[in-house]
Amino acid sequence: MTDRRDLLRFINLAQPSLGAQVLYATDDYFAEKEGLLKPELPVFIADEFTDHGKWMDGWESRRRRTPGYDHCIIRICRGKIYGIDVDTSHFTGNYPEYASVDACDCKSEPDDSTVWNEIVAKSPLKGDSSNVFFVESDRNWSHLRLNIYPDGGVARLRVYGEVHKDWAQVGENEETDFASMQNGGVAVACSDMHFGDMWNLLKPGRAINMGDGWETRRRRGEGYDWAIIKLGHPGVVRRIEVDTLHFKGNYPARCAVRGTFAPGASEEYLTENMSHWKTLLPEAALNADKRHIFDQNINNIGDITHLKLDIYPDGGVGRFRAIGTKSLSFSRPLKPELLTAEKFRMYGEVIETAGCSFREINHGYADRYENLARLDVTDGGSPALSVFKARPLPMPICITKMERHPDASQAFIPRGNGRFLIAVAKPSEEFNPDDLRVFMTNGKQGVNYARGVWHHFLMVLWEEQEFIVIDRSEPDVNTHEIELGTPYPIIDELALAQLEQD
Repeated sequence: MTDRRDLLRFINLAQPSLGAQVLYATDDYFAEKEGLLKPELPVFIADEFTDHGKWMDGWESRRRRTPGYDHCIIRICRGKIYGIDVDTSHFTGNYPEYASVDACDCKSEPDDSTVWNEIVAKSPLKGDSSNVFFVESDRNWSHLRLNIYPDGGVARLRVYGEVHKDWAQVGENEETDFASMQNGGVAVACSDMHFGDMWNLLKPGRAINMGDGWETRRRRGEGYDWAIIKLGHPGVVRRIEVDTLHFKGNYPARCAVRGTFAPGASEEYLTENMSHWKTLLPEAALNADKRHIFDQNINNIGDITHLKLDIYPDGGVGRFRAIGTKSLSFSRPLKPELLTAEKFRMYGEVIETAGCSFREINHGYADRYENLARLDVTDGGSPALSVFKARPLPMPICITKMERHPDASQAFIPRGNGRFLIAVAKPSEEFNPDDLRVFMTNGKQGVNYARGVWHHFLMVLWEEQEFIVIDRSEPDVNTHEIELGTPYPIIDELALAQLEQD
């Protein structure tokens, strides 16, 4: 992630609708601590005063006259945190100089025995600004402690991340709303949200007013509006709810819902490729200010990971629900790692010159790097030198097949600097899905699979690429390929994009 726009892909775990609450503050003399989590944008009213002084929209402590600093403790919706925005909007001469954030994960509320972990180091703040801090942690957190140095005011605290849902605790026949943000539903993209944010569709409860729903501007041309939702877990959806509460002169005339199984798919894939969407709910009429429940004309399209709500031609919807049962055939998603020789050691060798010793040859005009891989291709066959031309795999990528070569190694050396993905599992007679790992090269690395190592065929990502291949002649005799019972998706397009930049 590079800026605040990346964080907006995630949910705000510190919103009251998800149970977030400011539990304690050392001081909130000028502005009460509850203002820190207000969902609306902070405002400034020039002539508004209280008995304590100037009214400010947020949390503000009094001027500290003793050593120390102020802090508050916030319960958030439990989940992984990727970034925090300490927003000092409208605080100019009264904002803190610095802030830090600690986190803990506990079932009850924190107490004096709670162990806190620093996730944002003490950092300078700017006044009247959005101060964004990225968080590197794979843990789930339930509470935060916002420390401000030494005192002052913060307008809003936004905590961007992913809701944690323990799907192992959900029964195979238990009905669940897969679109709800409480269950990990994510608003991915929409055609327009001029009057109301698409994330509102996924909130708990019913909309409190029109501003608490998703509403598009008036459409003056052809077409229709739409929103795409990533489900909290792959599932089979059997009931759809479209709630137009509060929308009376501006509700959509009709709606339709489509679904797709595309774990890890990018926003571009979901919005630009319409052919993969299957009709879950055919076009159906909508009425004003009403909760619509569709369960009679729902098509069985199997397991899905994303839904697309189409509204014709425009208008507003308060809430959207997708009720069904979780998929039992969904396998563990795989996240790519950067390829290193150490990580790849049990599968073979990384073919690269970086960090390797060499000797000068050709009277000093060339460097020779020797024995970069242990080629093992002579058991019952002859060495073969080939060129493979590999074409990019379509997104999203799912691992559905694996192969191994029990009688020889197999080396792939890219011609050029194209990066590619590698899926491997340690050598064994029977393939074990729990052993699956995925790596991405840095563009200058090749690999040599040791004899018997399970691996996927070449996974080129962005453009056609040539590879020099050294393996055993008559490769068909030495290839054992299997079809996996369930697909293993390579997830997180954001992670792939970040790996591409690294």
